[in-house]
Parts: sequence; C-alpha cells; structure tokens
Amino acid sequence: MSIPNFELSIDNGTTISDSDIKNGKVILFSYPKAFTPGCTKEVCSIRDYFAEIKAKGIKVFGISADSIEKNRKFSEEYTLPYPLICDEEKVLLSALGMYGEKKLYGKVSVGILRQIIFFKDGEEVKRIKGVKTAVSGEQILKNAEKIGW
Repeated sequence: MSIPNFELSIDNGTTISDSDIKNGKVILFSYPKAFTPGCTKEVCSIRDYFAEIKAKGIKVFGISADSIEKNRKFSEEYTLPYPLICDEEKVLLSALGMYGEKKLYGKVSVGILRQIIFFKDGEEVKRIKGVKTAVSGEQILKNAEKIGW
C-alpha cells in the first residue's frame, strides 16, 4: 500500500502532508484515544526508544482522531519527541486500514485499530497489527531490524 495524498494538522498546529512521509523510512502508528491507559503506555514506550529509532534514520508519527488541542496537551504531558497527526474525520486512518471494525472482549465496534506501519519512500513494507502497548517501542526496533533498517 502506498501512502495516499493527504494534508492534516499536527499537535503543534502546523500541517503535515503525504510528501513528509514519502521520503525515507517512516513509522506511522495509530492510537485510539489520547490520555487512555493503553495509548499512554504506547506513546511513552515509543518515546523511551525514540533516540534509538531516530538513530536508524527513521521518522516517527502518531495518528489519532483526537483534536489538535487534545493531542497538544497529550504531547506536552508526556514530553513526546515526535508529532501527533490529528485526523478528526478519520480520512487517512480509513485509507490506511487503521480504522474499522474491531472486537474487544467479544463485543464488535468500529474505531481506530492500534497498528504500526513501516513505510519506505511512501510504500508500506511492514505492518504490525498485534501492538503490545507497553513494549511498542521495542516492537518497532525489533521489526526495523527484521526488515533491514
């Protein structure tokens, strides 16, 4: 899958577009909702491994349907060193298959699917669907090694 054309806001109020993801090695991870326990564990684990990830020449972006203000507060609260993309209309999330039907404790609902996608020059090279929130930073590093990053 290729990264589709898009332009969205990030947590600091500026915009990001597909051209920011189409060059080099990029990781895009989705999280359902800022300030929830699982999402907080996920963003903090990636934050804690960010220096190692960045040293491999990888850019990191989080994405959710949260507002700019909520993502800004989330980023500030946990000192996140990477941008959070605000996709309130779920356009990019849907296009990338990160939004859809999911099951939780046997209950089916529609929402953001917790995933990590690895892109090289705008083309998907790896997708993790079984994200373990508390060790998501480690998952990124291990999978980056597996694909030769």
